[in-house]
Amino acid sequence: MKNFFYSFVFLFSSHASVLMAAEIIEKINVTGNEKTSRDSILRISELNEGDEFTNKMLENSKKAVASSGVFEDVKISTSRGSDPMRRVITITVKEKTTWFTVPSFSYSQTGFSAGGVVGETNLFGRLKKMAVFGDWGPDVKRIAIGYRDPDVFGTKMTLALDGISRVDDMAEYKDRIETRKVRVTESGFTFLPGVRWTEHVTTSLGIYYRKIRQRLRFSDPNRDDRDPVEDRGNDIAVVAEFDFKKMNTYSGIEDGTDVKFSTQFSDDRYFSDYDYTKQLVNFRQAFAFLHDKANFTTRASIQLGKTLPYYIELMAGGDNLRGYLNRQFRGDTKYAFGQEMLLPIYE
Repeated sequence: MKNFFYSFVFLFSSHASVLMAAEIIEKINVTGNEKTSRDSILRISELNEGDEFTNKMLENSKKAVASSGVFEDVKISTSRGSDPMRRVITITVKEKTTWFTVPSFSYSQTGFSAGGVVGETNLFGRLKKMAVFGDWGPDVKRIAIGYRDPDVFGTKMTLALDGISRVDDMAEYKDRIETRKVRVTESGFTFLPGVRWTEHVTTSLGIYYRKIRQRLRFSDPNRDDRDPVEDRGNDIAVVAEFDFKKMNTYSGIEDGTDVKFSTQFSDDRYFSDYDYTKQLVNFRQAFAFLHDKANFTTRASIQLGKTLPYYIELMAGGDNLRGYLNRQFRGDTKYAFGQEMLLPIYE
């Protein structure tokens, strides 16, 4: 028993020595950031002074900072601190232009539109994103604005804010022949505050509002169904979202997981003129290989609705179902699955 006691003391002392031998991050320096705030860089790096140091964390931090999309180059180096068991980490970044303007043009068998988008991905130097989009065509006229704030006033609160105004002549088909066209006039906003529990997990709860007007422009007298579409009203819904995103993107190559679940429900309890529910599950998994110069990505989504209003019925065709007319299919259930591989051609 005595020998066992001494053996236990020896093992406990050895274990304590191993714990004490762990290297600690004493200080973190950030250089090269003329616009981006130091706090924002530290947040996405997930490095904290006082944490235990490992070489693996440097690699992960470099990928995370580079994935923000606002730096041309990211380097992370270490040096000895005040004693051999303490490390000083230096993050060196080279910023790039973060505002952008991109023209857009869309053409299909059912029409065309032209417009553009302007935006900023590092607003106020705190990685806030904002974009304004507009396009015009014979059948569609739209303008939309979006704002994303990952740390409202430097807290763990997040905010997603969207506004939209559109006039859209939505066609319906049978055997690829147009049988009805409905003009939808929509304007409104989505206000979605949330909480960033970790750098990868966010939950949000907010309000969706749309003012809707629908009127019939054309209908084939031989249509079998005569469901009415003339309508106007206010769509007020509650929106809840869960988002897990651990995705690195560097040199155009993605690696990681992105899962999103959202639900939207509307009825007269929220002073809405509509009564429906809508759910969405999105999954994306990317694997990088060839020393992070290629990747294989799997995407899957499920959308389910119940008594959806005409203007937000789920649609497929055209850009999301090749070989078919734009928005050729309508309904309340939609599944999508796709895989793609990205390979380098030259440096």
